[in-house]
Amino acid sequence: MRFESKKEMAKALMDGRRFRNLLGREIFFDANERGNPFRFGGVDMQDTWGKFADEWTEIPPWYENIPEHGVLCWVWDDDDEDKAPIVITRKSLAVWANSEPMTLKEVQKYIYQEPEK
Repeated sequence: MRFESKKEMAKALMDGRRFRNLLGREIFFDANERGNPFRFGGVDMQDTWGKFADEWTEIPPWYENIPEHGVLCWVWDDDDEDKAPIVITRKSLAVWANSEPMTLKEVQKYIYQEPEK
């Protein structure tokens, strides 16, 4: 797809949609990012707004592409402090009020952390 304007691209990103260009670089909106929440390949998108006319492929949300073996996620009901690591499968996704996949750094920390004494 191609965006008709910067405004159309910004609205799609703020609606939580993610896109990838032909070179594999992703654009997305990160509300937790200080400064400019519009990200291009994980960095500030400030100088790349002219790329709105490029060809983009929408990336489906992670929960629409759960593999058979599942996804290692943080899950919680109402309180962020009560997050727990769980492997989410298509069948177990609806059990939790909130879930998000772990980042690579979080997975590495979780796997290699020292046991509590």
